Amino acid sequence: MPVPKPESGQTKNQYMDVCMHEVSKGSKRTQDQNVAICLGEWSKSNEEDAILKRFDLFLSEEKDCPEGQKYWPIKKECVPVGTGKKLRKRQGNGKGMSESVTDAEDGIMDTLEHGPMTKDEVFKMIKKEYKLKRHEFNQAWDGLKDDGDIFSAGGNKFKRS
Repeated sequence: MPVPKPESGQTKNQYMDVCMHEVSKGSKRTQDQNVAICLGEWSKSNEEDAILKRFDLFLSEEKDCPEGQKYWPIKKECVPVGTGKKLRKRQGNGKGMSESVTDAEDGIMDTLEHGPMTKDEVFKMIKKEYKLKRHEFNQAWDGLKDDGDIFSAGGNKFKRS
């Protein structure tokens, strides 16, 4: 039986009830195995939402920004609402890089969409979201520089090409 996908607005308990019922039909798996399957699907479907919620912690409406914008403390300026929601999910990049390095590239490019930043500013913004180690970030950064996707904007700031 296929594993059902969580529906919008469905709570974890509601989803688990439906999922357990569905995956248990005609199954020889143990209850623990079925719970693991359902929890895995719940986590996978909510992973992107969790990343977006963590990113929104960086955005605030505390400062006076024009309508449709939020204050971004790291940039010390207002940015459009929805900034950071362009998460690109790539299935590898053909260079033999690990998934975490590929994710780091996505995070770097998304962050630099907002204008020039230092390498350390970018790392601070994305390290928790992508659970990055510094060497993974550096590998992604160097790859993007080598490919011409990012370049110096003067001083120690960088921007997207």
